[in-house]
Amino acid sequence: MTQGMADLLKQMVADGANGFRYDVAKHIELPDEVFGGKTSNYWNTILQNGAQYQYGEVLEDANVREADYADLFWNSSTGKGDITDSSFGHEVRNGVQHGSLSASHFTQHNKVTEDKTVNWVESHDNFANGEANIPQELNDEWIKYGWAGITAQKNDVTLFFDRPYKDGGTYGTGKAGTYGNGSGPFNENSKLSDAGSDLWKDPEVVAVNHFRNAMVGEDSDVSNCGDDLCLMVERYAGSSAQDGVVVANANGSEKNLAGTSTKLANGTYTDEVTGSKLVVSGGTITSGSVKDKGIAAFSNKTRSAIISTAEAYPNKGTIPGTSKTITLRAYQATNTTYTSPTASLVPMWMATP
Repeated sequence: MTQGMADLLKQMVADGANGFRYDVAKHIELPDEVFGGKTSNYWNTILQNGAQYQYGEVLEDANVREADYADLFWNSSTGKGDITDSSFGHEVRNGVQHGSLSASHFTQHNKVTEDKTVNWVESHDNFANGEANIPQELNDEWIKYGWAGITAQKNDVTLFFDRPYKDGGTYGTGKAGTYGNGSGPFNENSKLSDAGSDLWKDPEVVAVNHFRNAMVGEDSDVSNCGDDLCLMVERYAGSSAQDGVVVANANGSEKNLAGTSTKLANGTYTDEVTGSKLVVSGGTITSGSVKDKGIAAFSNKTRSAIISTAEAYPNKGTIPGTSKTITLRAYQATNTTYTSPTASLVPMWMATP
């Protein structure tokens, strides 16, 4: 059976698959573990399939050898491999769920080095199990802050969970987690092929993703900028052309960063989201700010123009009866208009100036 699984994975790689995720990997013994006088060749057999990237779901436990699982997946992939760092995700949620961006919540890779981890603010399991999935505990705003805190860092892989439409939230309220009927995270309103939350398209999320891709391989430092509602993730290599910083400001007022110590090289940096400037001289930010309840991605390596988006949700399907609610969203846009060749729309606007 084990060889049959290995053959199947090899065929999938030959057909174009780049890698695999192995569920409940911690429940399958490591090659050097002995049970009943026998060792197992399971992992040594199926992981030798030629995949570029492979990772295992290894949820931390007192008796689990996380570092050995991490090395196993790392050494068995042609590119690299990881395991899930669930304790780190738990600590991140512990922060954002309770309204804190203290740097201590974003730096605790306790059992595995950060370069061999898969990280998230929440996963399908956290959501399904009811862990911080209602708006009073974890809404769109704080999911974005958490995402900025983990994704801007020098870790290996980050996953963004796309909450299901209706079951995860009736979008139009602006909070991912507003239950459709109050029955819980899964209320059987979503159907196969329904789009989920569109939070992953948010310009601040997009800018953090661009920042991460631009900073591959550079060192990182996580700190607070004045208080526990302002988180700063710096990436640095020694020049203004390479360095950058992501700042998440959960304060209800604009955050002036002047006077903040920094590892960034001297120079001027541009925020991808708004186009605002950050100036650094002699290890100190001399001017620059982040808007209230906002995220900025300052660098000279990512896009430096303001991102504008507009969309409608749902954007397909039929109108049952005589009406259907369509939510229109616009970010960083002015003079936005809408037209419909087939229906009369009364929009529910969610605009970000």
